[in-house]
Amino acid sequence: MRRAFALAALALALAPAPAAAHPIGFGLLTLREGDEGEGAEAELRLSGAPEEALGVRVRFPPACAPDGEPSVRVAPTGVDRRWRLGCARLEGPIALERLPAGLEVQLVVLRRGGEREGARLDARAPSHDLGAPPAGVFAAYLGLGVEHILFGPDHLLFVLGLVLLVWRTARTPRRRARDLLAAVTAFTLGHSLTLGLAALGLLALPIAAVEACIALSILALAVELGGSWEDAPTWTRRRPGLVAAAFGLLHGLGFASALEAVGLPRGALLEALLAFNLGVELGQLAFVGAALLALGLLARRVPAARLARLGAYAIGVPAAYWLLTRLATLG
Repeated sequence: MRRAFALAALALALAPAPAAAHPIGFGLLTLREGDEGEGAEAELRLSGAPEEALGVRVRFPPACAPDGEPSVRVAPTGVDRRWRLGCARLEGPIALERLPAGLEVQLVVLRRGGEREGARLDARAPSHDLGAPPAGVFAAYLGLGVEHILFGPDHLLFVLGLVLLVWRTARTPRRRARDLLAAVTAFTLGHSLTLGLAALGLLALPIAAVEACIALSILALAVELGGSWEDAPTWTRRRPGLVAAAFGLLHGLGFASALEAVGLPRGALLEALLAFNLGVELGQLAFVGAALLALGLLARRVPAARLARLGAYAIGVPAAYWLLTRLATLG
């Protein structure tokens, strides 16, 4: 089993990388207020083919017109543009024009006193009113939390690994339900703790190292699932809740990095943090429910041992690839 994982990881590592120029998929628009007497700055970074990225236009607030043309840095993987603005205070409507479908741009406003403001812009909602009171904060950050967990494949694969581990270990439906509830709750407590500490600025670790450790946590579950079940049960199989809590601490730092990119409204910081965390939990519960339903249907035709092996490959191969690529960024 370990040899199969190694071969799969090696094949992925040696596979040719896709072409660098690809359709736009992500963007970041950062606005920084200047010191007293100085103008604000704006920076727009878009990944993807340069010709498509250069087509996106920024419509600044009327009182913050740019002081001339932007400086432009074009790379094969995207475009970076910077402006000096004729205002010190960032207020009024800002919009992105000619946004391609499917592109999301994170707007981050860094104010002079340290306050942060954030929003997501896309083709359906391309504008934001800078300085407006934070209306609908709870709903906005709740949706952001749900979206982050459901579109975060590494976090989902870890949860799937937990579900499979408990499914394979527990012998009765009652024991299975009890152990799964304990494991998911422990994972929730773990990542809620570090998410809160990191979001409040009380804990900070290099995100590249955190992402590599998250991939390692998934790979560890895959090895457990694919290992021999005839020997004495390992500590992970005996105490899945403790393992889930420990690895949850890592995943919470990953959630915090996504939240940092958007920012927390200063006047509703705790409300936004609570809503984001609740959104993550709702998305996680929805995924666990879907996974249990699928396993219940598959278990009628596929033996539990075979399901565990298939699950080990399903989560282990991408985890090995992520680990290799993320370790490469540390060098």
